[in-house]
Amino acid sequence: MRVSLRQLAIFALTAACPALADAIGATYEGQLIPMRTNDSPISIVVQVEEVAGFLSGTISTSSPLRYTSTINAGRNVAGYCNMATALSSNMTLRLYGECGRTAFDGKYAIYYNQPKRITRGTFRLTRKIVDTGRGSGSSEGETSASLIIACTKANARCLTGCPRGDTDVESLCVNHCRTKLQACKGKVSKLADVPE
Repeated sequence: MRVSLRQLAIFALTAACPALADAIGATYEGQLIPMRTNDSPISIVVQVEEVAGFLSGTISTSSPLRYTSTINAGRNVAGYCNMATALSSNMTLRLYGECGRTAFDGKYAIYYNQPKRITRGTFRLTRKIVDTGRGSGSSEGETSASLIIACTKANARCLTGCPRGDTDVESLCVNHCRTKLQACKGKVSKLADVPE
């Protein structure tokens, strides 16, 4: 098997930057701060997962806008996230700004249909470290299953990032993804074997 310098560079980039192939899965929480000072802040939790630059997940808000809804449209372009969700048939929430490993900062807009108006403001959401469920009442099987699903999703994202066209480079990338999947599943089985 003969590998060209170009093929080797592509594989090295994929191996050196696994973040390009892996997706972001994060939970951010904080408050929406309205521009109008007489409006009260709105607590918000954003659970987001990124696959190839597209964002999905859920957004939950509390009083005075108590809603939970899925992200209808979302993109992450070079660390700048833009997402929208229909909180109800009458209102849509849009969040846009810098999203990183520790925080999601930016501006928001709430679009009301009846009467037509827009509420704007800013937000700073901090990334929350999510407990995998140990000791929180969920069963060990549920925890292991959700971690296996996360491994499988990460593998799908890794495979999506593999270059197409050159069979040698593609084969190396697929093998790299398979190795990462097996390592992830191995970690899950070790977690399942550890007594609480």
